[in-house]
Amino acid sequence: MALDQALSNIYQTTTLTDRQTFIAQRLDKLFDQYNIPFSASKLYKGGLFAMQPNLRANPDWMSQSAHSFREIFYHVLHQSKFIQFPNGTDKKSVLFEMFGTRKNEIKHLNKLGKIYNMFSDIAHHYLNKPNPKDQVSESDYDGLVHEFEDELYKILFRQLDVHERLGELVLKFGNAEPEIADIEANKNYITKSLDAAQYFYSIVTPESLSVLIEHGFYDDLQWSVKHFELDQWLAFELFSLERLASKAPDMIASIFLNYRVAKDADPAATRHSLIRSLAYIQGDNREALLKMLDTPPWSFKNVQDRSDYLLENLAENIVETGNWNHFILYLKVRFAVDSSMPTKYDPWSRRGFNPFNYAVTTTEQTLVGLLETPSAHTVDTLKLLCKIFNNGLCLESHEAAIFPYQDAINFLSFDVVSTDVHSAIIDYDTEIIEKLLLCYKHLAERVIAASTETEDISLIWNELPDSPICWKLRYHLIGMAGMCYNDLFVEESVRFTHFDEPTEFLSGAEYGLTISKHYPRLNDQEKKKIFQNYLLYFNKESENSHRKIVYATPVFSAIQEFLSIEQLNELAHEGIELIENYKPTPSISTVTGGMVLDQSPINKLDLAKLPVNELIEKIEKEWHPEKIIKRRRSKSFLRPINASGLGKLIAQDMKERASEYLPRLKDFLKPEKITLTYVYHILDGLVECFRGALIEEDQELVLDFVAEVLSLYKEDKLVDVTYSEDFQSRFHDLTTKEMIFSRVRDLVAQLVEPSSNFIDSSTNPTSIEQLGKILEIMLLHEDPKPTDEELSTTQKTVSKAGGPSLAWDAQALALSSIRGRAFMSYMNFLTHLNESRFQHIHPAERWQSTLKDFIYNEKTRALHFMFGFYTCTIFNLDRSWLLHQTKHLWSESYPYVLRLQVWIGFLRQSPWTGYLELPMYQDAYVYWITNPPVPETDREYSGSFDTGIATHMMNYFVYAATGNKAEQIVDLFFEKGCSKSNSRFIDLIGHHIIDEEHSSSSKLPEGISQSLKDLWHRYLDHRPEQKILECFSFWVSNKSSLLSMDTQIELILSTLKSTDGKLSFLHPLEGQLMSFAKRSPEQVLEICELLILNGTIRNKSSEQYLYLRGMWVDLFQFLYTTPFANKTEALVSRIIEEGGSEYWALKK
Repeated sequence: MALDQALSNIYQTTTLTDRQTFIAQRLDKLFDQYNIPFSASKLYKGGLFAMQPNLRANPDWMSQSAHSFREIFYHVLHQSKFIQFPNGTDKKSVLFEMFGTRKNEIKHLNKLGKIYNMFSDIAHHYLNKPNPKDQVSESDYDGLVHEFEDELYKILFRQLDVHERLGELVLKFGNAEPEIADIEANKNYITKSLDAAQYFYSIVTPESLSVLIEHGFYDDLQWSVKHFELDQWLAFELFSLERLASKAPDMIASIFLNYRVAKDADPAATRHSLIRSLAYIQGDNREALLKMLDTPPWSFKNVQDRSDYLLENLAENIVETGNWNHFILYLKVRFAVDSSMPTKYDPWSRRGFNPFNYAVTTTEQTLVGLLETPSAHTVDTLKLLCKIFNNGLCLESHEAAIFPYQDAINFLSFDVVSTDVHSAIIDYDTEIIEKLLLCYKHLAERVIAASTETEDISLIWNELPDSPICWKLRYHLIGMAGMCYNDLFVEESVRFTHFDEPTEFLSGAEYGLTISKHYPRLNDQEKKKIFQNYLLYFNKESENSHRKIVYATPVFSAIQEFLSIEQLNELAHEGIELIENYKPTPSISTVTGGMVLDQSPINKLDLAKLPVNELIEKIEKEWHPEKIIKRRRSKSFLRPINASGLGKLIAQDMKERASEYLPRLKDFLKPEKITLTYVYHILDGLVECFRGALIEEDQELVLDFVAEVLSLYKEDKLVDVTYSEDFQSRFHDLTTKEMIFSRVRDLVAQLVEPSSNFIDSSTNPTSIEQLGKILEIMLLHEDPKPTDEELSTTQKTVSKAGGPSLAWDAQALALSSIRGRAFMSYMNFLTHLNESRFQHIHPAERWQSTLKDFIYNEKTRALHFMFGFYTCTIFNLDRSWLLHQTKHLWSESYPYVLRLQVWIGFLRQSPWTGYLELPMYQDAYVYWITNPPVPETDREYSGSFDTGIATHMMNYFVYAATGNKAEQIVDLFFEKGCSKSNSRFIDLIGHHIIDEEHSSSSKLPEGISQSLKDLWHRYLDHRPEQKILECFSFWVSNKSSLLSMDTQIELILSTLKSTDGKLSFLHPLEGQLMSFAKRSPEQVLEICELLILNGTIRNKSSEQYLYLRGMWVDLFQFLYTTPFANKTEALVSRIIEEGGSEYWALKK
């Protein structure tokens, strides 16, 4: 008690510096965290008290002081009974990791260890070191204590403390003149930690900005990028400038104006931030910055700048303020031409061409502002646009060209005269150059409208470059200018007549629209001059008759209503035809597009009234496919009238009038009347009829029809229709014999599908026999062929994500082929037959003979897949026959690629423990588990090998009884199965047994909970492979009662330790963490550390992502309220230090 009282007095009287106070407080928290029943701060202060100058007369002062300092570590390092560390864990490492940082942790701990040993020697009066050379002087001891404090401060000072200290400094910078030590401290923090730098620039205030500018924190706007080796777009300084621009615009402007870009550097990110900030900067500063953006190196770029959306915001802001001088400066920046733009004309110039430095995805606000230019600034704006056209539109022509400049893009679908500028501005398909030309026209027309007759307005067209599109614009403006410019208008109207090739003048709509509008106002002499020049140019004796054919008619048609009778007669004499009501259009007009929809020569209502026998007659005489096309020309190629259109209508009509069609079905197959298109659509109609449940008599008619179709097919009497050369016929009515067989396949499949009651409800053995014969015929079809499965010969390939072409998967080929679907239907047929009274109609001897021939002659992977898939069906029909006749398919001597497909098909069916009692299947399991399938690299596989075997093992595991074959095969799978299969096995159990326990329709066996727990332990202990253990994600579930919460917490924590914090899916665990935290907050802190620090932040190659909002924030806020708040704070500090701003949301 006396010692405690003495220490208490010392505690009250000892004066500490800020840093010493921090160390004392942090040490107390550390002792509290581990329930050490001593006051670390009192020991620390006792050591400081004993070394005060006025107490050094005591010869033992140094020993007493050292003893107090040593005592701090003694309790931590030697009194381990107070601290519960995991087995095998270094106590020092765990201890300081909880409060400090992992960075340089070992270096600091080793140094503290040496200091601790020195304090021990001093405290014990150098008992083990009698040599005086080993003893320390007073000054050495002062240095040792200072070093001790320095190391403690470093190791106990967490990232959260850094944040707090930076906040204090920023506040200090804003309130008073800071001390140099504060400035240096701030620089020290941000240079040592990326997170500290990011945090500091995120909390800078307008009040602190002037101090920071003065002391160089914004001298280099790319300092953080260079210092921490970041992408230039992640500069923390720039983010802070953008954030502060609205609050301190003048200071932000001064930073940008004083910033010097490094030589040959592209300041793309800095320019981006400057543009974003400009919306808040006004007056002279904005003007200076806009001028700066228009000069190198700010205007220099390597790739097109995507800041166009920011420029749009700036344009809107400038227009709102009404400063049109700024707007003109802005236009210079916005439409500065890319220096890498070609200068020579390319005849293959493309649409989508943007000659400017900035992207033009969005320009609406800029162009709207351009149209609102006030009169006082219109001329200056037009001059600027002319410069933009000169630089961004015009390319040098070749020597023989008509115009000195060529347009950088073609304008074949564009009309600069009649296109509405306001509509064009918001039209995504209109080129930016076209929009600017229309804006120029709009402004120039305003100047013309506001001018007087005596005023010279020629400047609005004189500065336009002499290129084809600009000439058309110029010609239009001259026409608009009025009578005082008639001479110039006439001169420009006939300019094309001075050249052999008039295309560049007359193509498009502009010339025709302009001459037709302004020709009437000319006097008779001017009109005559134009007409005579036209006539002479287009004279029939001209060497270039092509120009008469192409251009004479549209040119004269444009002015025909203003020509005299004599002039019209002259044109007729020259053979120049005129177009009535002529309207000039662009060179390329609108394109018709859409879906092709076949039409019928008769409508639905009329067809419904037409007797079937008359329909058959018409099909033979007037509705043969080629006759329809010749007689019934459609106005639109998208709506052709053809046999396919009629066939589709017949299929619909059959469903309504089945009783009329079915007795006459065979009449459609008379040799002289067979037309594949109609047969195909009749089969299509029958499919629909069966969905409506036909009566038994009708079923027999349908089967007779199908049998007849197959007979004709076999006798090669189904002939593909051939057509004469005709546009529409090449694209329609192309039904083939194979398409007919495919439709038969679909019809028969519908009759025997598992849900069909066709066989069960039938009373006519003849129909059943007929159906069996049809299926036997279909099983002989050649589709698929072995060549369909080889990449070098097949047309059935697939390519994913631009990868190489692959042959179809065997299952996909089987399901799309005739023989594959026929086998599937035959299996369904036999299943129905086995459960009906008609077994004698198609007895076992018959189907066994059919299948035996089929199996022994089959060479394709596709049908071998089917053999495996329908093992259970044949097993139920005749187990002994199956085991005897298919044993060769499972033999290791059988071709590997075929045997592999049998196995894949077998795994796609539901597992049954009875298979394991049969050596043939048991051996197959053993072989494929110990010899995982090797897929062929040139083909696609639908589904996964691993999913198939894992699904079977999951079922055997759940329903295995101790000691039976199922448990043995699962044990083999656990021990010898590949990692991928075991991973899938664990994943499937989590998904389908644990997570879906609540929705399962089958009752799980007793003892399954213990089995699951044992299995999890077994993987942790004996197969701790990371990829397997990561798949225990879904074993954590709040929907299941199979594993208790304590078990889930314990085992998922062990799993995360083995996977270093990685899981295949985080969602299940995230959904449980709050519940876990309420149960065991300390273990949840371990889970969080593993998930966030190890699995996400430190694992750079990991795709694991945490959305740190909502649940995670709530979880940590809850953990702060538990007895482990200090531990939570320590963890968050380390997370923030290593993970940065993304994790700031976890702070208290």
